Amino acid sequence: ENGDPLSIEALKDNLVLMLFAGHDTTYASLGSTLHYLSLYPEMHAELEKEAISFRDPLDFDELKNAPVMTAFLTEMWRMDPPVARAQRMLLNDVEFSGFNAKKGML
Repeated sequence: ENGDPLSIEALKDNLVLMLFAGHDTTYASLGSTLHYLSLYPEMHAELEKEAISFRDPLDFDELKNAPVMTAFLTEMWRMDPPVARAQRMLLNDVEFSGFNAKKGML
């Protein structure tokens, strides 16, 4: 915060945090993927068709532009985000930098 470098201990703590945060979101996404593929076998079939059409070796640009996979993942993450979201409700009216937020807003 004041421009000083992190201590070795703080650096270790941050690396462990990133490792576990990455693990949790990946784990949650894999679980959601398996859940929705089991519910929608027709989507599983479409994804399989698209995956079979990929070149070997797999090209990253082809993968990131795969329309069926992109649509599936986008919708899956919309319905079941891998990161929990917490909402807070304002208990009082607030004014900040010219923006007015009313009591009860989320």
